[in-house]
Amino acid sequence: MTEEKLTSMFLQYLEEKKKTKEEDADEGEGKQNIRGVLHELLVHHHLVHKHGAHATHFNDGRATAEEEHHRIATKLFGDNYKNHAEYKDMSSKAEDAADAIRNHVGDNWEKGKTRVAWTSKHGDVEKITGKQTHQADDSSDVYVSHRGGHLGVSLKTVKEKNGIAPISNGGRGDVDRLLGVNTGHHLEAARKAVIAAHPIMAGLTGIAAKRMLKANPEIAATEATERTKALGNIARDYRDAFERMDSRQRAETLRRSMRATDTRNRRA
Repeated sequence: MTEEKLTSMFLQYLEEKKKTKEEDADEGEGKQNIRGVLHELLVHHHLVHKHGAHATHFNDGRATAEEEHHRIATKLFGDNYKNHAEYKDMSSKAEDAADAIRNHVGDNWEKGKTRVAWTSKHGDVEKITGKQTHQADDSSDVYVSHRGGHLGVSLKTVKEKNGIAPISNGGRGDVDRLLGVNTGHHLEAARKAVIAAHPIMAGLTGIAAKRMLKANPEIAATEATERTKALGNIARDYRDAFERMDSRQRAETLRRSMRATDTRNRRA
């Protein structure tokens, strides 16, 4: 893969991450993110109401899964959400996912005894299994506890019929940790280069810096140039780190980047 292609792919990756964050900030609860949460809750709903699982609720003051389902569905589709075409489509997809989970558990499923929990908060999995689990090792959205053990499921959904569900996009920090590198100095060098060319940028961060860039095309052009240079350097660092790995390390890195690893609870 050429450096130009690698840089282009990495720029697209970070731009998608930036877009997601901006959408979340604009909407309070980002539209795509809130739909993802509703999908989790609908899967939970069908496991309980169609397949007879017992709903586990954490008595810590938060809303139940059904209450949260109603709140989000109402926010997205109005009080009459059950008759909304998109809600019906989401419910149908979630029902398919619930059916697949039920079929996967197989003979270990006991109606009224198998328990299902919406694991939306840090520490929920530990409450279910009694084992300490980090989000990076177990990103399950729904946990099914049956007579054969526990099954954690990470759920994804897309609005478009032929859309591609995102697997993981943790950002530069996560990639740095996965590859064992520290690329922050490239961004710091870019920041210093911009300040050296435009001292007025010294001390400006966040919204103030964005406003200055928007109001000054020359500064914005310098910032874009330095940022592109920094991202190219980061992409090269990632490529070099990946190429230094043997095949086993590469496979494990790719699995962890997609969170496609067995959890401690599943192995147990």
